[in-house]
Amino acid sequence: MSIIALIGVGMGLVMFLATANASIQRSVPDDLRGRVMGFYSLIFQGFAPFGAIGVGLLAHAVGARYAVLFGGVVCATVAYGVRRKTKTDRRSEKVSERSPEKTD
Repeated sequence: MSIIALIGVGMGLVMFLATANASIQRSVPDDLRGRVMGFYSLIFQGFAPFGAIGVGLLAHAVGARYAVLFGGVVCATVAYGVRRKTKTDRRSEKVSERSPEKTD
């Protein structure tokens, strides 16, 4: 059962990374693309060791099961917050597109 879950998680990770990479490159102006991709790489690869240390310390204190559970709760909470924020931004964009601007 664990092997099947690992395959699913691995496929999801590859799809996420490819989509995030392509989305960032499409939405950034050409003259800033290198800087933005460098920052993106720093965030996803440079901070991973610090997260591993934190989760390792938490697993040592409360056990691996609860450390993984805590990581899942944090990820779900952040995903929910990002989803709410993007929905709010999209709604405000649609409203501003519908309402004509007055020019004096």
